[in-house]
Amino acid sequence: MLLAHVYLGPVNGTSQSLVGAGIRAITSATLVLVTNIVGMGLGPLVAGIISDAMAGAFDLGGGALRYAILCTLVANIGSALFYAYSARLLPADLPAHGKRGREAVAPEPGAPAVPDAS
Repeated sequence: MLLAHVYLGPVNGTSQSLVGAGIRAITSATLVLVTNIVGMGLGPLVAGIISDAMAGAFDLGGGALRYAILCTLVANIGSALFYAYSARLLPADLPAHGKRGREAVAPEPGAPAVPDAS
């Protein structure tokens, strides 16, 4: 449990560096919403479904929940693979978004506050 949320800092920092200042709040809110829906919404549901299936199939009784929670940890392997894949693609994305992010934070004097989308 000590390292369960280690990913949050790099994910939040990366998401903030890929967007302009005008949509950073929306980016953070979307990230938190999706993380909570998947983690707190689907996690217990999937663990319960696996627990019920294991209790009936293997006659584990109350111990089925323990093994069901262990089975849900397999999702971490998939997450690690996605993070590794994203890490390979990230260096190409950062320069493309970096200039736009700096302009949104400190626009030139006399420039409009919101950059033109065209």
